[in-house]
Parts: sequence; C-alpha cells; structure tokens
Amino acid sequence: VATSDLSYIIYTSGTTGKPNGVMVQHDSVINVVNHFARLSNFQSAETLLSFTSPAFDIFGLEMWLPLLHGGCLYLMSEEDCKDGRMIARRISECSPSVIQGTPSLWKLLKSACWEGSQDAVIFCGGENLSHSLADWLLSRCRELHNVYGPTETTIWSTSTRLCRGESVSIGRPIANTTVRVLDEWLLPVPIGADGELYIGGLGVSRGYVGCADLTAARFLRRRVDTDMAKEKDSPEEILFKTGDIVRWEDDGRLRFVRRADNQVKIRGHRIECDEVAVHVEQVDIVDRAAVNVREMRSWWRMLS
Repeated sequence: VATSDLSYIIYTSGTTGKPNGVMVQHDSVINVVNHFARLSNFQSAETLLSFTSPAFDIFGLEMWLPLLHGGCLYLMSEEDCKDGRMIARRISECSPSVIQGTPSLWKLLKSACWEGSQDAVIFCGGENLSHSLADWLLSRCRELHNVYGPTETTIWSTSTRLCRGESVSIGRPIANTTVRVLDEWLLPVPIGADGELYIGGLGVSRGYVGCADLTAARFLRRRVDTDMAKEKDSPEEILFKTGDIVRWEDDGRLRFVRRADNQVKIRGHRIECDEVAVHVEQVDIVDRAAVNVREMRSWWRMLS
C-alpha cells in the first residue's frame, strides 16, 4: 500500500440533500494521527476513550491514534453515550489519557456534574466552544485543545491549547498544513479583517466521488508565489474552500467568525437550513418557510 493510495471514502455529515463522498488518502490520515500523538504525548499502553460513531470522520483519530502507537482504544456503546452519568462512570473506569468530543458532549457531562479527569488531554471540536465551557473543562483536565477542520481536509486542520481566562480561537495549522484567509478576489486579508478560510497541505483530500464540478468549485488550484521561480514555473497548490469566515488574531491564531452561507452545525453534523426550508415548502399547506437554530432549553423556557 502506497501512502498516496485511497484510505477511505466518508460521506459529509449533512442530514439534508444529497451527501457527498470525500476521498481521503493514507498519508493524510497518518499526518493528522501523528500530529495529535505528539501533541498529547501519547505513549504505549495508554488509553483513548471513544464516544464517536464510526460514521463521523473524527472517529478516525480515535481509532488510529492508540492502535498505531501501542495504546488501548476503549469503545463506548451508542446507548451509554446518551447518558452523561454513564459517560462519567466510563471515564472513571478506564482513566483515559486522551478524550475527544464535541461541545455538545461536554455539556452533557457538565449537566451530569462530572468531576473531571486531571490526567486527561481533551480535544474539543466540531462546534463552537464557548468561553464558559472552555473554563469549566480547563478545571477538569490536564490540557484542553480546541480543534477545527472540515471532513474534506481530513479530520482536523488547526488546533490550539487553551488557558484559563483567554479568548477561544481555532488556533494554528497542524503539521504539513497551510491556511490562508482570503477575500472575494482570493487576495490575503490583513490581521483583524474578516475573510474566508482556505486550507492546503497534506490533509487536503482528493475531492468528491463522482462530483467533478463540485470538486472543481471547492478545491482550487493556484500557483504558489516564490522568489526563485517565474509564475509559470512555480509549484501548484490545492486549497479547499471551507465556507467559514475567520480572522487572524495578533498572536497568529485564527478566530472563527461565522459561516459564509446558511449552513449550521448541530452536535457536529452539518445541516443546510436552506435545504430544510425547501423540503418544508413542499408541504401543500406551506407557502414560505424559514429555518433557524435555537437551543432546546430556550424552547422549554418559553413553554414554562
């Protein structure tokens, strides 16, 4: 097996419309696994606790990080993952050195009054991490890393270690990864200005299965500016157009601002609000529909 061979095809986590299969190579997977093994100082015989469905791309990190570095993978059942008290019990039983989860999962543990695991390194991603939740987690683990990345660039593409009291960012690119913040003309924006995030490097996948037009629209080929070569001789890079609006902070880290479109994430899953509205409008009694996201707790407060 060559490192450039196809490792897997995984479908984007949209719940509406037609999912698209993303083709990921072996070297992309190995790159992200090795980076987070170094980041967490993962050693042989240590344990990683997994809450994630194999249908979710971040499960790839949970599976291969311990198995490729002599560690133990502890799998929780789907039913147990719905109960914050059961999750807390499993953490206490296996004493994992690495735990990965979305903010929704950590909120579930918070509601169960989880006391923490002071020897664990936590990777949190898939949704926006609030300042208050970050501070709560920091008091219950050894290290907290906020991570970010679309499926199309292989699990995670940026990360940052958080400290108490500081603002929450999505950090800097992981190993062998480049990030660019560009305007509508594909020109770099200055520090502090909003622009769309484009990701390049080893994590960029081959594109979408059987969707050449969509691949061409989202995976852009462009020349890399170099001092040693003329434009026609300069190497070419492939950048994935994320659709996420970000800005550079003064310290060189990236801050997520918003989506460029109407896509949202709920429990780590991509949902196209416009596509949901289209399906609702197909009901005979519906003329126009608008779809937005509200936390369930807000609705209970309104009803109470």
